[in-house]
Amino acid sequence: MALSQSNYTKQLSKSLLKGAAACTVRECDETAKGQYVAYVDDGDDSFDVSISLGKEGVVQEGRCDCGETEFCRHQAALLIHLAATTPKAGAKKAVAKSKRSVAAQLLDDLDPEILKAWVEQQLSVYKDLELAFLHRFAPASQQFTPKEAEALTLQAIKAVIGSRKKADGSEVKKITVLWKSLHAPIVDFYLANLTEAEAFDTFHALLESCITFPHRIAITSTRVGSYITELLGHTTGALATLATQTAFDKAIAPIIGHIAAPAAGIRMHYLLHLGEVAALCSGERKTALIEAIAHHYGASDQGRYHNGQQYTRFIFYLLDRNGLFGLHYELVKPIRYNNEFNSILIGRLVELGHLDLAERYCKEQIAVNFKEVYDLPYFLLLQQIYRQQGYWEGERQMAEKLLPHIFRYADYKLLYEAMPEGVEREKWRKRILAKAVSQYSNPAAAHFYFEVLHAEGDYNKMRDTLGTDTPYPTIVAFFDAFVATSPLRLLQVVLNRNDHWTVEEDEANETEIFEKLAALLLAHYPTATLLKAVADNHKAFHYGQSDRFVAFLKKELEAYQ
Repeated sequence: MALSQSNYTKQLSKSLLKGAAACTVRECDETAKGQYVAYVDDGDDSFDVSISLGKEGVVQEGRCDCGETEFCRHQAALLIHLAATTPKAGAKKAVAKSKRSVAAQLLDDLDPEILKAWVEQQLSVYKDLELAFLHRFAPASQQFTPKEAEALTLQAIKAVIGSRKKADGSEVKKITVLWKSLHAPIVDFYLANLTEAEAFDTFHALLESCITFPHRIAITSTRVGSYITELLGHTTGALATLATQTAFDKAIAPIIGHIAAPAAGIRMHYLLHLGEVAALCSGERKTALIEAIAHHYGASDQGRYHNGQQYTRFIFYLLDRNGLFGLHYELVKPIRYNNEFNSILIGRLVELGHLDLAERYCKEQIAVNFKEVYDLPYFLLLQQIYRQQGYWEGERQMAEKLLPHIFRYADYKLLYEAMPEGVEREKWRKRILAKAVSQYSNPAAAHFYFEVLHAEGDYNKMRDTLGTDTPYPTIVAFFDAFVATSPLRLLQVVLNRNDHWTVEEDEANETEIFEKLAALLLAHYPTATLLKAVADNHKAFHYGQSDRFVAFLKKELEAYQ
């Protein structure tokens, strides 16, 4: 099923939705029907994102300059924003009957000389109109130079805002609309001569003159970035379908050669463009293009560029998603302080069996971190590496570091069984359990505490500890023990949690847990007992507002009857 505004919660992964929720969408704008652009802030980073929606809100295309070649969390954030703010797909709109405007009707009756004089006067006042007029009616050039391309771009800017150093949103819109008509012959010139260096140089100069516009003039609109994407999009299909490999290589070479610029950094618009071209290619052509980009990356010093990390992420995902990372596993290095990316990179190395390199990368990142909490992803990876290597002591050491933070029973069991029986082991056990109790609001700590008690067979203590703050997944996991020791207490805890005001980050996961818990209750309690308990809960709490699970259970009971 195609991704759309209405089904994104089911189509996108839980981790992607969670990442999208942490992002902030601003300055969202519809540049054409169904085409949206916005800035998406992700921590200290900000990315240009665009999405095209078709019929029924289906996502037709999405782009982001974060470097990922597939649908990323920034695109997901924009899609979620659109789902919440734009009219639902299929909503009926009033359709106005088309008719000629009053102005168009007046043109039929005007004296040509009077009209000519008026047009001349308007052209002298409105410079943007004059430029568009000249472009439309002046003799057209069949070939352009880089200087001419840049001049056209600057003329459009000057025609709209003059010598001012600031442009508002409406003025930026005027500029980009004017650019479209002025630049069209240059784009056509490039398309007709894709393998010619002079044609690319002119097209490149056009792009650069547009890209530098926001640096010369103070603007906040995302239209310029979207316009660059649109220009490049006009050439994607033509490049991918060039008749011969020789022509393809010749057309692609200057684009790859212009990926990096000492002053501007990595030109992400070219990288994303090449990614789009690669997606349209197949077989040897696709592989050769990706290999060429990888070669350029390997020959570049990413530390020289302010956005070199984006190139690193881009090349990793491009290689990995096209089955080529195994051939270039030493090419991509971890990014300092980027635990999310590094975990994926090192995890792939572990999957491919490059354990020594993966271990070295983990230790390098641990060495530069200044808090142990940032080391946890690397401890997890090292534990996995040591387990595969059969290095038991290393696995034990990682378990010792991880247990006080993530409370996994497997780590506890490994460490507990490694200790000799006696007073010291019992003291250690009590310390660990006390730490878990002190962090009971942490679902992992709460679950771990019950897991230890369950393994020890201390069901009475499990019953006494059970409360309205016990996580739902923990209640489901140890339901049999709870219902065996005190079914009444269990029912009271489940139906009196006061959770109607809380916000569940993972709605899909909550629904799954609710379904399991409801099924367990229906299997162990009479329907009449549950109906009465639900009714009592609705009357007693929150001015008649039921908790989320109680509301869910009520629907299940109605369907069950």
